[in-house]
Amino acid sequence: MIFLITMNDIFYIMNVVVINASPRKKGNTAKLCKKVVDGAMDNGANVEFINLYSYDFKGCMSCFACHLKKNLKNPLCFWRDDLKEILKTCLKLMQ
Repeated sequence: MIFLITMNDIFYIMNVVVINASPRKKGNTAKLCKKVVDGAMDNGANVEFINLYSYDFKGCMSCFACHLKKNLKNPLCFWRDDLKEILKTCLKLMQ
């Protein structure tokens, strides 16, 4: 379970991304994630819930393309898979 929480200082709006990294979409981790989502929404947060195993992705291949000097403003993975959209969502919320 992964949480990314950011706050916009001007409007005090909380942005929350909850990522269920368990392969069981209805298991205990998913239930706990759902409670986190419900609690954050009840408190006025913008929430995005992601089931990681609904996406086609590969693990890190340690190519370090994301660390290249020319890639510092856009530190996304070089490899084209569904995880890139999740990373873009997280980076967008952190700005």
